[in-house]
Amino acid sequence: MRDYNYRKNWNDLLTPEIVKKLTLIHEYKGEQELKRMEEFRKAQAEIEKKNEKPMSQKMFKAI
Repeated sequence: MRDYNYRKNWNDLLTPEIVKKLTLIHEYKGEQELKRMEEFRKAQAEIEKKNEKPMSQKMFKAI
Protein backbone atom coordinates (compact mmCIF):
# COMPACT_ATOMS: atom_id res chain seq x y z
CA MET A 1 0.00 0.00 0.00
CA ARG A 2 1.35 3.42 -0.92
CA ASP A 3 1.59 6.27 1.54
CA TYR A 4 0.87 9.63 -0.07
CA ASN A 5 2.25 12.79 1.47
CA TYR A 6 0.00 15.58 0.23
CA ARG A 7 1.52 18.23 2.50
CA LYS A 8 4.81 18.09 0.61
CA ASN A 9 3.04 18.93 -2.65
CA TRP A 10 1.22 21.90 -1.10
CA ASN A 11 4.41 23.27 0.42
CA ASP A 12 6.01 23.19 -3.02
CA LEU A 13 3.07 25.06 -4.55
CA LEU A 14 2.84 27.82 -1.95
CA THR A 15 5.79 29.91 -3.04
CA PRO A 16 6.11 33.48 -1.70
CA GLU A 17 4.96 34.90 -5.06
CA ILE A 18 1.78 32.83 -5.07
CA VAL A 19 1.03 33.67 -1.44
CA LYS A 20 1.47 37.37 -2.26
CA LYS A 21 -0.92 37.12 -5.21
CA LEU A 22 -3.51 35.26 -3.12
CA THR A 23 -3.23 37.94 -0.45
CA LEU A 24 -3.78 40.68 -3.03
CA ILE A 25 -6.85 38.87 -4.38
CA HIS A 26 -8.35 38.59 -0.90
CA GLU A 27 -7.62 42.26 -0.17
CA TYR A 28 -9.32 43.25 -3.44
CA LYS A 29 -12.35 41.10 -2.61
CA GLY A 30 -12.53 42.70 0.84
CA GLU A 31 -12.42 46.19 -0.66
CA GLN A 32 -15.20 45.28 -3.10
CA GLU A 33 -17.32 43.90 -0.26
CA LEU A 34 -16.85 47.09 1.76
CA LYS A 35 -17.86 49.21 -1.24
CA ARG A 36 -20.93 47.06 -1.80
CA MET A 37 -21.94 47.36 1.84
CA GLU A 38 -21.47 51.14 1.76
CA GLU A 39 -23.66 51.42 -1.35
CA PHE A 40 -26.30 49.29 0.38
CA ARG A 41 -26.24 51.56 3.44
CA LYS A 42 -26.61 54.65 1.26
CA ALA A 43 -29.54 53.13 -0.61
CA GLN A 44 -31.17 52.08 2.65
CA ALA A 45 -30.73 55.57 4.11
CA GLU A 46 -32.23 57.08 0.95
CA ILE A 47 -35.29 54.83 1.20
CA GLU A 48 -35.76 55.72 4.86
CA LYS A 49 -35.36 59.39 4.03
CA LYS A 50 -38.13 59.19 1.42
CA ASN A 51 -40.30 57.19 3.84
CA GLU A 52 -40.94 54.63 1.12
CA LYS A 53 -41.74 51.08 1.96
CA PRO A 54 -39.37 48.50 0.51
CA MET A 55 -40.76 46.38 -2.31
CA SER A 56 -42.32 43.12 -1.24
CA GLN A 57 -41.07 39.79 -2.48
CA LYS A 58 -44.35 39.26 -4.29
CA MET A 59 -43.28 41.82 -6.88
CA PHE A 60 -40.23 39.74 -7.77
CA LYS A 61 -41.96 36.40 -8.20
CA ALA A 62 -42.02 35.05 -11.73
CA ILE A 63 -45.35 34.32 -13.32
